[in-house]
Amino acid sequence: MYLKFNVISLILLYSTVVFVVFGDLSRLGTLAKEQQEQQEQQQQQHNIIVNNNEYDQSPLQSMLYSQNILDAQPLFTTASNETQTITYSKFTFKHFLIILVVFGALLFFSFSIIQVRIKLKNNMVERIPRKIMPFLRPGDLSNKQRTVILNEIVKSKQTQAQIKPQIGDHPIGHLGWGSPGSEYAKVHFKTSISKSWIILERAAIHFDPELKREPKMCIRDYVNLLLERCPQMNKSLAKLYVDTYEKARFSELEFTLDEYTHFMSKFFVLLQDLEKDTSKLVSPSF
Repeated sequence: MYLKFNVISLILLYSTVVFVVFGDLSRLGTLAKEQQEQQEQQQQQHNIIVNNNEYDQSPLQSMLYSQNILDAQPLFTTASNETQTITYSKFTFKHFLIILVVFGALLFFSFSIIQVRIKLKNNMVERIPRKIMPFLRPGDLSNKQRTVILNEIVKSKQTQAQIKPQIGDHPIGHLGWGSPGSEYAKVHFKTSISKSWIILERAAIHFDPELKREPKMCIRDYVNLLLERCPQMNKSLAKLYVDTYEKARFSELEFTLDEYTHFMSKFFVLLQDLEKDTSKLVSPSF
């Protein structure tokens, strides 16, 4: 971008100089042509005067006058040519100096502009923040040293990606969440326990549609209803389920992985109790 701008600027400057110089040279040619025409007119007038004098004077005087004119004509022509040569030489040398000075000034000016633009660009680039260390730029170190540093950085990133916190051979879990890569990954223990009543209700409705929970009934009352209608259910497991549910639903405490797995194991046993003997379901009393 900078190089194109500099080249275009130089072309415009040089075109301007060439236009001015050729304009001056064309004006010089016009002046020379006008001088030549004036000399031709003067020569014609002189010839007319000589011819008129030849008719007015005697033959002897005419011969002497003609001889004097012929003798003086080379001198006049020589002086005129010398004057013309001197005039042309003065104009040519003057414009040659002008062209030389202007061309040198343009070169110096163009070179100065290019250097200033390069320095400004480098200063602006240096002020741009970098996410990498400066010595990793090409030219700061040899290719061999730079390659070694880059390889070590890549190895460090690979090692960092493989590191996982653990105690002994067991990975450290995040409180309230399952460990990444495990079967409980992206599982929030409190949320899972708080929504477990949906599974309990579906399991109960599967065996008896009348066991559907009323919208205004709390989970504790619903579990007590299941205990009344399903005597095969374990009361201690039902009590554990209600206490754990209310802790997850109404407290701010998080559950560990062990607490969650213990709850889920007891919850599955509670669901299996509903399948033991559905013929013993107690009818509701009104």
